Amino acid sequence: MAVTLKKIISILNGRPLKLSSSGDGENIEIKGIDYYTEQLTDLSPDYVYVLKASEIYRRPLGNKNYFIIIENEPLDEKQLRENNAILVDKEWAPEGVVKQIRQLFEDQYRVGDSSIKILMACQKGATIQQLLDLGYQMLCNPLLLVDVSLCFIAHSGGNNIDNEPLWEWTLSKGYVNKEYARSVMTDDSQTEMLEGDTVLVIWETGLLNHRQLVGRVLDNNRPLAYLKLLEYHHPITESDEEILIMLCHAVAMTMAHVSDSSHIASSLSDTFLIALLNQKMYDHTAIEEREKMYGLKLYKNLFALVIRIDNRYP
Repeated sequence: MAVTLKKIISILNGRPLKLSSSGDGENIEIKGIDYYTEQLTDLSPDYVYVLKASEIYRRPLGNKNYFIIIENEPLDEKQLRENNAILVDKEWAPEGVVKQIRQLFEDQYRVGDSSIKILMACQKGATIQQLLDLGYQMLCNPLLLVDVSLCFIAHSGGNNIDNEPLWEWTLSKGYVNKEYARSVMTDDSQTEMLEGDTVLVIWETGLLNHRQLVGRVLDNNRPLAYLKLLEYHHPITESDEEILIMLCHAVAMTMAHVSDSSHIASSLSDTFLIALLNQKMYDHTAIEEREKMYGLKLYKNLFALVIRIDNRYP
């Protein structure tokens, strides 16, 4: 797997001297990393090589390769203008640079491997629960799926949680508690997540004992649900975030292809009414809270009229 030179520069907080005609390195893919030594004779054009500034005099740098130079002594940058060099702080050690970049490659491989597993699961017709179970295996942190009115749909790994009251409440009651629902409705960042076209994930804290990363499950920019990843067993990484986004896409496709999910409403009020009719929400206090938040006027009884249409011709 390859990572971009731009990502490497960002990780190392480096300063590029020249990137040919490729701008900031976003389109330059690097497939490996190695130490630049006198014994190394065959250089690869898609590798990046690490050395100290004090070692440059031993061997000239080629202008067709990429180098990471640790500034352990002053450099004459004019002599390096023709080289694709990235200068990094003297506090870096060559071993630390190589370790950091190799971790990038491992993370990239993990994301690619996970994408294949998710794609294969979708091709085999995996259910929403099976997708969440697969996600739990890959991410090793609990997952919780709720609809846009914050009613429970499915979870994986949540049974092992014993010190996160909000999750315990949601799993036992079938919907989030009123304090969390109220905070979501009034939180500016959450509003951006609900209404923005480009925000795919957002961090949530506040009422939780652990951080959680929330991914949007979208069908043509129409919110279907929210997939929550709880930072419970270990810290959530950037690669975890990428995998969560892929899971959200897979869940969206699955929900869109389920017959009774193809008519899921996009508004909070509609999904709230559906939750009432499905008896997912039954606590009177919680129902009254949602009525106020959504600006609804409910009657004492709600009825559903179901019309069955078959394929017979008249």
